[in-house]
Amino acid sequence: MQINVDQLSITGSTLDSFLSCQRQWAKIHLEGLNGIPSARAAIGTSIHKAAHVLWSDAIETKEKDTNITKLLDAAIQEYQELDKTSLQYDTGEDKNTAEHEVVKGVEIFIGDIVPYFDIPQYTEKYLSIDIPNHPLVNKVTGTADYIIQGLISDLKSTKRKCVPTRYSSQLSIYSLLAEKNNLGSCNASIQNVILKQKPEGQIFTVPVDIKKAEFLVSRMLKTIRIAAEGVVPLEILFRGNPTHYLCSVKYCNFFNGCPYVK
Repeated sequence: MQINVDQLSITGSTLDSFLSCQRQWAKIHLEGLNGIPSARAAIGTSIHKAAHVLWSDAIETKEKDTNITKLLDAAIQEYQELDKTSLQYDTGEDKNTAEHEVVKGVEIFIGDIVPYFDIPQYTEKYLSIDIPNHPLVNKVTGTADYIIQGLISDLKSTKRKCVPTRYSSQLSIYSLLAEKNNLGSCNASIQNVILKQKPEGQIFTVPVDIKKAEFLVSRMLKTIRIAAEGVVPLEILFRGNPTHYLCSVKYCNFFNGCPYVK
């Protein structure tokens, strides 16, 4: 394992992946190798596209336009672009089933999520904090799906209901970024599209812990600094986590040959 990047950013999602399996994180973000492009992630990205179109138009017109045709066109077009990257499908799934999931997800977002949220001030808002004097990391960043005064909300798509603590680290990072970018103190919530046999929406508050977010980022920065200094071999510094629920040949390009699995 070797470092092949000059600069990188820490985001809420990459922090979570770092905490889940440091070896996989290092392979992708330090070595610059490719992970497996997941159809499940592409479905979520496509639903995000529809949400971005809806909220962007609403910010401009001051009205929620839930034109299903326009939103589905945007979502399906996004999925078809992503499908050009040879997506990895789960057993029994293919492009047709995935596009069906996208359609259901957009419908659930419109019916179960949108009515309970006011038009935001920002959608897909990029936020960042500069990190000075670090050999590799130059910023902590995040792109918030939905921001209104006092609230940051993130859109997710899952196969089952989720618990708030699962997203505490990521949303705490977003809240930290909001404070540092003069948006004030923000609570956090998740807008979850559950793509089960009978899809439904789920909205819940996520506990925000700014001190925890700062601590986790600080530890990550220190670990990456040690890696850049070359004092500790990367194979020792970045350990695998075979107990992670996504530790599988289906979800990790580095599963075969991983010493923590074998």
